Formats: sequence, C-alpha cells, structure tokens
Amino acid sequence: MTWWRGCLLAFYALMMSFGLDRVPLVLFDETPYADTAYQFGLSGHFHNLLGGFSGQQFFLYPAYLSVFFKFLPVTLWTARFASVLLGVIGLWVLMRICDELAFKRFTTFLILVGFCLYNTTVVGFRIVRPEAMVVTLF
Repeated sequence: MTWWRGCLLAFYALMMSFGLDRVPLVLFDETPYADTAYQFGLSGHFHNLLGGFSGQQFFLYPAYLSVFFKFLPVTLWTARFASVLLGVIGLWVLMRICDELAFKRFTTFLILVGFCLYNTTVVGFRIVRPEAMVVTLF
C-alpha cells in the first residue's frame, strides 16, 4: 500500500467518525436494527422488541453489530462506528479492485476520493443500516 492510500484510509476513517453520535440525528429505523443486534447478543435470537422486521430478514448485519455490543458499550456511537468500519473496509476493497483492473494512479485516486466524498456513501456508512454491509460485501 502506498503512503497516499494509507493517508486516504485514515482521512476517511477520521472524517466519518467525527461527530458520529450527533450527525445525523437519530433516524427512526436505527433503533430497531440496534435492538435486534442487542437482543441477539443477549439471547442468540433475532428478536426485535420494538416491532417491525428490522434486522430479521438480513440477519448478518445484526450479528455483526452484536459483536461490537459485546466488547463496547451499547450506544449510538458504537452502532454507527460499526458502519464506519464497514465503510473503511469498502474503501480498501475498492482500492484492491482498482489494483486488479490496473488503473493509472490518478484514475485510482479520483475513484477513491469520489467514494470518500460521495453523499450516498457518507450517509450510508454513518447510520445503523444493513446497506453498509451490502455495499461492502457485494
């Protein structure tokens, strides 16, 4: 990994982590996903006490999130940090794809900076939603 890629990963992680518990405000569907992950960590079942189906169809995200709840306090920051980490992994995967496709350095740089600043990825990797995992894994 070149120095500028490491700097870009660090910049992205810091940019996404800044004010994580304040911006954006809590969305209505973040709590059911976090609750499903919390309940899975306690009982091993994907049960949502708040109603709805959040986290029960796409079970991999609550399972992933419950690992963070085991080792860190159950807070909004912890849940959103898990999504930020998926964004950093997604950026690294995009770096590897650019390497495999043998893009020029400047083209790779533009693609990666575009990923970092694209509004959809900024929002998608700052909230508690399974879309962060979908973008990263697929």
